[in-house]
Amino acid sequence: MGAPKQRPLPTIGSKYEKITNDGKKHLLTVIKAGGKIKYQIGKEVFGSPSAAGKYIKGSEVNGWKYWGIEE
Repeated sequence: MGAPKQRPLPTIGSKYEKITNDGKKHLLTVIKAGGKIKYQIGKEVFGSPSAAGKYIKGSEVNGWKYWGIEE
């Protein structure tokens, strides 16, 4: 067994769009805050794409797949 696969981090400034079942459009923007990569929706800032996805969906999600960051 090898080491776990590291995900490449998305580029700062990258944007990902999610349209929910109710037709609302949500835009996730990759930012740098406090020296770390963060994920922003409107004025809300999250430490991971999964936390941002949970904020929108209301339940746990794999944020990398939910936002289409990782295909």
